[in-house]
Amino acid sequence: MVLAITRRVHLIGCGMPKSGTTSVATMLAPVLRAQHEFEMDQAAQVRLLEQSGEMTRSEVSAYLVDRDRRCNAEVDSTSFLWTWSDRLPELFPDARFVATVRSPRDWCRSLAGMLLTMSDVPEAHRDWGRATVNRDLGSRPLGDAQAFLRAAMDHWRQSARAISMLPVDRTWWCRTEDLSVRADDLARWARVHPDWLRRVPANRAVTPLDGVRAVLTDERVEEAITSGDEEVWQSLGALADSS
Repeated sequence: MVLAITRRVHLIGCGMPKSGTTSVATMLAPVLRAQHEFEMDQAAQVRLLEQSGEMTRSEVSAYLVDRDRRCNAEVDSTSFLWTWSDRLPELFPDARFVATVRSPRDWCRSLAGMLLTMSDVPEAHRDWGRATVNRDLGSRPLGDAQAFLRAAMDHWRQSARAISMLPVDRTWWCRTEDLSVRADDLARWARVHPDWLRRVPANRAVTPLDGVRAVLTDERVEEAITSGDEEVWQSLGALADSS
């Protein structure tokens, strides 16, 4: 008997934080081996060491390759991978990418809502804040709404610009709000039958968005968004429309 050897499915979800990376892993989990936020604590430390110069680019690349081996997933949908999206295509030439994107207006409020529902913000989340925007968003994100919005928009800008550099022919872009209605497109990109997908995305938990909206008013959020942010968001939306 001859056994056919098939190439490993390798999808990397490195969308923006709070944009649907959990949902992508959850939707594909019934048919593919899926992981989400694998080794977040270790990866945060690697990022901090890279920023301080204690780890070289080649050492970080070696970590990413070894992390992928340990993860052993067909779908590695992880929000912090956007940090290294500039080198992932080269490190994993057979991989294809899923990039979920979210508007800055919705994103700021969603991030605040998530932090408010946490009784204690995990150290890994704090480390990622320090590694990306050099600010600790903390467990009381609305104590100073303007400071929170400055830090949140710094985070949004960095992740949005990073993932916009992913190779067009190897990336499927999708707006967060469209994940459910575009489930068939995701199935085609993953090369699985659409009937096998879990149709209801994850993260349907209720967050105190009424309280968030009362503090993060439309006026305050609009003041935090620049014309450059609008251009970046339009370009991401165009990528999602063409995927």
